[in-house]
Amino acid sequence: MSNPAQERLFDQAVQRHQSGHVVEAESLYRQLLQSNPNDADAMQMLGLLTSQTGRPLEALPLLQKAVQINPDAADYHYHLGMVLAKLHRPQEAMTEFELALALEQQFPEVLLEMGILFEKFGRLDESIRALRQAVALQPDLAEAWEHLTDTLRDQGRLEDAIAAGLKSVALQPKSPSALTHLGIAYHYSGRYDDAIAQFRQALEIDPAYAAACANLANALYSSWDVPQSLVFYRKSVSMKHCDPRYHSNLLYALHLQDTLAPAEMFQEHLKWAQVHVQPPRDLPRPHPNDRTKSRPLRIGYVSPDFRGHSVSFFIENLLAHHDPRGFEVYCYSDTHNPDATTTRLASLQVHWRNILGIDDPAVVEIIREDQIDILVDLAGHTAYHRLLVFAKKPAPIQVTYLGYPDTTGLEAMDYRFTDSFADPPGNTDQFHTEELVRLPRTFLCYRPPPEFPQVSPLPAAETGNITFGSLNHLAKINPSVIELWSRVLRSVPGSRILIKCLRGLEYAPTQHRLLELFARQGIDDRRVLLRAGVPAPLDHIKTYHEIDIALDTFPYNGTTTTCESLWMGVPVVTLAGKRHAGRVGVSLLSNAGLHEWIAQDADHYVRIAREMSGQPHRLAAARAQMRQKLNRSPILDAAEFARNIESVYRNLWRRWLGS
Repeated sequence: MSNPAQERLFDQAVQRHQSGHVVEAESLYRQLLQSNPNDADAMQMLGLLTSQTGRPLEALPLLQKAVQINPDAADYHYHLGMVLAKLHRPQEAMTEFELALALEQQFPEVLLEMGILFEKFGRLDESIRALRQAVALQPDLAEAWEHLTDTLRDQGRLEDAIAAGLKSVALQPKSPSALTHLGIAYHYSGRYDDAIAQFRQALEIDPAYAAACANLANALYSSWDVPQSLVFYRKSVSMKHCDPRYHSNLLYALHLQDTLAPAEMFQEHLKWAQVHVQPPRDLPRPHPNDRTKSRPLRIGYVSPDFRGHSVSFFIENLLAHHDPRGFEVYCYSDTHNPDATTTRLASLQVHWRNILGIDDPAVVEIIREDQIDILVDLAGHTAYHRLLVFAKKPAPIQVTYLGYPDTTGLEAMDYRFTDSFADPPGNTDQFHTEELVRLPRTFLCYRPPPEFPQVSPLPAAETGNITFGSLNHLAKINPSVIELWSRVLRSVPGSRILIKCLRGLEYAPTQHRLLELFARQGIDDRRVLLRAGVPAPLDHIKTYHEIDIALDTFPYNGTTTTCESLWMGVPVVTLAGKRHAGRVGVSLLSNAGLHEWIAQDADHYVRIAREMSGQPHRLAAARAQMRQKLNRSPILDAAEFARNIESVYRNLWRRWLGS
């Protein structure tokens, strides 16, 4: 400051600022800058104020100039970094935070912000390190404990995450956010009662807190209370500023209950787009793609599931078998927990783009700069999708495929890939914003993990009784499924059923509810074997060594579980449904040459299970020959599958050129 009068004016401005009188404070800061345009303190405080009042673009040049005038002030770099983060410029923000920390190593707020950015980009070790340093310097920094809860949870350190969450809540017991993040850690740990209690407490404090409402729905869903979960999914959707992905959770959950007609389900998807997709203000941006008909095409695949996830079992063959002479492949990975599968996929002949932590508008620009010809969504309305990227139409041709059993509801999505088994012509076309493209033979091409164990002998040969089984997600096992499975058990004396899933059955109340529903159907709990998930995937798969016949779920069939079951030699009884989610079993079994295992109604389902159970020698022979049968089927013919899809891509390109 140049004189005592200006110092007093600055002190007055800061006092007004800190007491919430921001209009008066802003006027005083501007008065100081009129007297001295290079007053760095007034400049950076004005920048801070404009950022705090929702004007980060106005704040940016003020803070940048303040840093130029006084580059040795750590808090200047800190505030500039905060604004850059608000403006979705994370790399530049991180640079400013690093400069601030170099100037002042004991700066917990900077370490907090660095931890948040590291978390956003999936750099979990660095995030945890920064956050732990922050709380070591300032143990009552509640926000750091809250983010530490999330980062430890994402790293699978669930007990540590709960401990951090409890510390966060102790520091801010009336914070809906802190309660919600602790609840999520409990949820991941399988402590559903504790999770539900945290979410309900958060909603008591703030009934309009959408994150708590949506996560309460998630916890109810996981604890096998799908009807109640739908209530809270709908409630979260009705709240202001609902996250589009919370709304997508509702759409996914609706498929688990056969309560909506196809037309009603379609309207639910259209509503998602109406709520979350902003109408374009300008004419659609042209696509400058080279319009040469026969040139190599650029295909882009967008997914959060380039990891050990169900989607990877079906996309890897396609990525590995694309013809590099005709197709240049780009993978846009939004993968939050990369693993060995991620590394393997990235090593294929593809251009790998990591879009984790990059906001939708920036991803749109990345795709446009790559001049992708055909952009393929592999997630639909599942977790961490990027449908709002597709809504901006970054590529001239856009396709949804594989990850979701229904329409996206987006006008900007041109096509959806399926086959004639899963979507018979004329059945569901009118319930899609996309044009259905039925791939030749099959829409699924499975890659069995090479580490899967060998097929075992028929378990019934040793036990003397048939063991039915299901390894599907617990939420797919609704009361109607249990009623039909109970009919199967009653029709096969001495039989039992083994139910195992990766999450949910470790929770005792869920086990009790499941056994109670079987008991109501006259099935003694000694005939129902419940198995909780295990950490090692191979131990999970070895469960098929105990199963003679698998029973599919409805109205939402298994997909990966059906393929795993068949590969392990276990045939699957499926019930043909009316729409895609309930007809995947029809597609897989038809393409595997196992038509006799497809039931057209409930009575037929029971009859197939009963008759096949009475033919143990036939079951044993089918089990021994199953892998050879699959290896000859379209489901495992990766080369043909890739050529078929490439032919479709080429036809779609020609159609676009003619439009």
